[in-house]
Amino acid sequence: VVERAVFDGLALHLGRGLDAVFGPGAWVPTRGPWRGVALPNLPGSDARWSVPHRHWHVDEPTTADRPHPYSLGAFVFVDRVAAGGGATVAMLGSPRRLRALAVDLAPGRALTLDESTRGLARVEPWVDALLRPGSDPAARHRRFMIDGCVSADVPLRVVELIGEPGDVILMDLRCLHAPSASVGDRPRLIVKMACVAPP
Repeated sequence: VVERAVFDGLALHLGRGLDAVFGPGAWVPTRGPWRGVALPNLPGSDARWSVPHRHWHVDEPTTADRPHPYSLGAFVFVDRVAAGGGATVAMLGSPRRLRALAVDLAPGRALTLDESTRGLARVEPWVDALLRPGSDPAARHRRFMIDGCVSADVPLRVVELIGEPGDVILMDLRCLHAPSASVGDRPRLIVKMACVAPP
């Protein structure tokens, strides 16, 4: 449980990183039951890693009139996470693209999860293909992680959130992301922590 004192060092490490990037106190790790969660991903039976087509989602809804997120997700690496090792995958550019989609689909309200995924797929063939299974992992890797696409003037591309012990990756929680299969020989060990801008 991330609320336990043994994880205090991670919160301090994260806080120093936030101060270095954004300035002192601009973003701070949350406290209490929303502080974070350990997210191990154990090796499975998949023979080859492939860009996932299922479970794409956002952790915070998108509205057209809010340029900045309410919170940030921080992936704090406890161990090395290599490509194919069960990392979360994220769609670069998706927060901007979803804001543009919200102008069309959800003026005055937040996009629903269905609008953020299937709604985007209805207007962008590249996203539609991403959300469908594919039989060729190499072709999916090339199309979604190398080539990407430009949708409504926003470049989109899928990346794996990989890193070394002590690394931190910050993510806008309006970013589309998904879990991926772990095909390595060791579990993915990270702690996902939450950060907020003080009032």
